[in-house]
Amino acid sequence: MHLWNTSEVARKLRAGTVTETQVFHSFLVVSVLSALHVNWLFLSWKNLVTLPAGLQALALVAIVVAGSTWAFRANGGERGEQFVVRYTCLSVPLSLRLILLKIGIHLLYALPMQWMARGRFVASYWSFTLMEFLLLGGFYLRLHHHFQVIARDSE
Repeated sequence: MHLWNTSEVARKLRAGTVTETQVFHSFLVVSVLSALHVNWLFLSWKNLVTLPAGLQALALVAIVVAGSTWAFRANGGERGEQFVVRYTCLSVPLSLRLILLKIGIHLLYALPMQWMARGRFVASYWSFTLMEFLLLGGFYLRLHHHFQVIARDSE
């Protein structure tokens, strides 16, 4: 399975050449990436027990539910095939890209801001919240695209 090339993953899914073992490995990678993502959020904000953080968590859950539903419908809904297999396999390279992008943004934005403030964190909580929403939206946009391509080629 490819760790970066979503088009190649989508091609193999269309061709039906993905084995159950590859699906299992992709599932494990996604599980690890999800754990890294959660830890990234936990380490990024020091005080998670606040109303704004709670609202952010609810909004992220809503984006996940809406994005997953959108992808499910692009896969053909109830008439579609192998949604979980396709979702899992496509999520591996997309999640890797997302994590690397977050690390890059943190290195280019947050760390210099902390250094300039001599240890006081001045980067806006809401700018990171907006970034999280946009990146997650981009994840589902790309996922939806691949589901549409697979569904179109399967007809």
